[in-house]
Amino acid sequence: MNQQEFCDYFHLHNLKPDLLNKLFITFNSSAFFARFFTQNPQFLNDINWFETDDLKDITTEITTLFSAHTTHKSLPKNLRLFRQRIHAKLVFQQQHQYIQFEQIAEIISFTAKEILRQTQHYLLQQITLERRLINIPDRLAIIAMGKLGGNELNFSSDIDLVFIQTSNITLLRQCGREYSTMRFYTELGQRLITLLNDVTIDGFVYRIDMRLRPFGDGAPLVTELESFKNYLIHHARDWERYAYVKADILHADAHVIRDLKHNIYLFVYRHYHDYRMLNAIRDMKQKILTEMKSTTLKNNIKLGRGGIREIEFICQCYQLVYGGQNITLQTNQLATALHALQNADILPKTKTHDLYAHYVFLRDVENALQMFDDQQTHQLPDAEFTQKNVACLIGFDHWQILLNKINDTRARVSTLFDELTRFNTLTSNNVLVTHTANYKNTPDTTASINNDQDKQIEIDHFFLHHQNQISKDVLPAIKHLLQLCLNTHPHLIHDILGLLNKLSKRQTYLFLLLEYQARHLDFLQLLNKGRRIIEMLTEHAFLLEHALIYKAPDDVYLDVDYLRNNLRIYLQAIDIEDIEAFLESLRRFRLEQVFNIIVSEAHGHISLMESSDLFSHLATVTIEAVLDGAWREVFQYSNISKALQTAYKRSLGVIAYGKLGGLELSVASDLDLVFVHNRVNAELSPYLFVRVVQKFIHFMQIKTYHGTLYEIDLRLRPEGDHGFIVPSFESYQQYLTTSAWTWEHQALTRARMIYASDDLTHKFNALRSAIICQQRDMEQLKKDIVDMRHKMREHLLQVTPQEFDLKQSVGGMVDIEFIAQFFALCYSYKVPFVCYYSDSIRIIQTMESASLINTEIANALIEHYCYFRDLGFKRYLDKQSYVVPLDSCQQQANEVKAIWQQLFC
Repeated sequence: MNQQEFCDYFHLHNLKPDLLNKLFITFNSSAFFARFFTQNPQFLNDINWFETDDLKDITTEITTLFSAHTTHKSLPKNLRLFRQRIHAKLVFQQQHQYIQFEQIAEIISFTAKEILRQTQHYLLQQITLERRLINIPDRLAIIAMGKLGGNELNFSSDIDLVFIQTSNITLLRQCGREYSTMRFYTELGQRLITLLNDVTIDGFVYRIDMRLRPFGDGAPLVTELESFKNYLIHHARDWERYAYVKADILHADAHVIRDLKHNIYLFVYRHYHDYRMLNAIRDMKQKILTEMKSTTLKNNIKLGRGGIREIEFICQCYQLVYGGQNITLQTNQLATALHALQNADILPKTKTHDLYAHYVFLRDVENALQMFDDQQTHQLPDAEFTQKNVACLIGFDHWQILLNKINDTRARVSTLFDELTRFNTLTSNNVLVTHTANYKNTPDTTASINNDQDKQIEIDHFFLHHQNQISKDVLPAIKHLLQLCLNTHPHLIHDILGLLNKLSKRQTYLFLLLEYQARHLDFLQLLNKGRRIIEMLTEHAFLLEHALIYKAPDDVYLDVDYLRNNLRIYLQAIDIEDIEAFLESLRRFRLEQVFNIIVSEAHGHISLMESSDLFSHLATVTIEAVLDGAWREVFQYSNISKALQTAYKRSLGVIAYGKLGGLELSVASDLDLVFVHNRVNAELSPYLFVRVVQKFIHFMQIKTYHGTLYEIDLRLRPEGDHGFIVPSFESYQQYLTTSAWTWEHQALTRARMIYASDDLTHKFNALRSAIICQQRDMEQLKKDIVDMRHKMREHLLQVTPQEFDLKQSVGGMVDIEFIAQFFALCYSYKVPFVCYYSDSIRIIQTMESASLINTEIANALIEHYCYFRDLGFKRYLDKQSYVVPLDSCQQQANEVKAIWQQLFC
């Protein structure tokens, strides 16, 4: 019919021309839309076509619909008409772009869940009356799976459900007899399915799929709660973990929802990074491609290459890998999960943005396909008539234009899927497609891979010992690594086998070796940098990912604010009130960052000064986080108001001395700290500051599974070990001004305020400048510094004549640091800018810029200081002390000694 006939037939003469035209377009585009309104013309004038349905209004309508039916006869028809009316409006609104995908999914999903809730409530009451039960049983817990669980239901989707019986109370009939609880709930489930699923003359409400219930089709329709928990522990398979990512529980009682969610999350998410899921996802995808005809998949926008399922696979796979240790990933919505993966720095922003954009487009196409005739289809149509209408429903003028965009989107999704899961790099049987491996692809664990008999015996012993422990999926990757090691770094074979032996107890990490076979050579070159790296990996297996996917130069962050934000996001993954989880997360975060810095410096991606900055920034943000945790613990057991809590925090200051103060922190440095308080409110108790600092030190130094954070040294506070743990700033100021020794002023040259209010920081900076910039008797200053240096050497230096202590020997690092401190104390009164910096190198550079020392001396001091520190780093990686052969440092030490003698003798 033409538009005029359409208007006459449905009596739409009062509609505005624009609306009438759009309704006519939709009527001719969607067979479902046309059929529904031809059968129910009264709705055309009743619907507000331009306004998005309000979820509260939908709830009210469903409630009214059930309340109006005391009998079962007319309810099926009215439920079907209600669902179709809601969906018909969405067809119009999508086609004419009055609504977005997210809103469509939310309305469809909410409607389905609300109908499920109220249907169960209605049937429960009906069956209770019919069976003449004295007591009304509790509701079933309905687990919504798939897209319904994630509030992402499409236009004509099945709904996947699991029924859980949460109560075993004895049911009594009015006649005094018992009524089987399981029978009651089974009948409830059966009638719910019949009411919603059966196709009548009016269609259906929802197609219901119960195949995801425990043990599948042959199992009872309803599962008792404890049996369900037992099933998850003992019988559920890996693919069910993937399915339950989307689970949502529909039940009236919050405690039932919490209990079920807790058990489902324990099943779905591992407490470690579960790298096996990458392999499992590839296998699942391969099975789909194998089981379905390629001609069918070619036009399937859900299951085919580059389809919706690949985007879901990517997202849910990474959720399963990392979700156990990051609670922000424990979500059943794809958009939220992608955002969390981006925030956790697991997937880059560009990729998450592209994935979601492609997902929305493909879901819009999927809805349009189903809006054409209310059929659950994901196949692109072959008929020209259908193609034209589907294109029109999604807002395209021509099918070919739409098809081009679909093909382009699927190609992009396919590329992202292959990149992020290595689907085309690793086949389903986990053999490298690229010819980089020099080993036999055989499951024989004792197959020879080297002619060196001693090493071969050791390798054979490893395989024989683990022949029933290591998954055959990862054996090719292990052989590849061992062969490569024997070819390039044979001296590492014993350490590699030791690492593999440890990883065999946590096989998920062996799957990382499978995932990153292309990086095995880089991995071995990293291990060759020092035995400490192997030791760290052996002790903390989770660092393996950071070794295989080390940070490139552009990814090493020198900005303290970025690191601070990174830690904030990291802590969002846990319950911050759980002190054990808090402390373990801090330690794990620090280990990850330390390892990243070590790897970057070992590869030469960052300089010595950059690594020092990074170690210093890491310590600073760790101090901030631990102090926040200490405050939280102290305030938890007090009645202190929020305003007073803020005043306490603003009144505490942390001064970093030594390596941290000088931004010269190394991987093995302790933290020299001084705490002060500057009470901004007379109500503040000095004792509470002491409690917080004690708690802070405990949190820092207590040994947990992931070790300690830092050793804390407070001996530089006024009066040392005999002084107050947290003196007032006034007493700290008085001590430095009237009582401090020269060596304490030396220490002040390497001090920075790292945690305080702006006011307290300003006070400290003014005090530090005033103390350092005092004019001093140069000869007395020289004598004090030389005397202090001799005392240190007497207590700390223990070497033979042929050995050199990088720190304490004559001409070593400490001598250079003392020279820099002498410069700061001696010349700052002339050139105050000398004391601006707290690190030795920049003090020396400032002296040279001010022409107080010549360029040759400055360059020699800086060059040798860096040489000693770099050598110290290499010794650390090799698990060796700072004592080296004298001939390795003789020239540098002599030059530093000559500069020392020129200054002090």
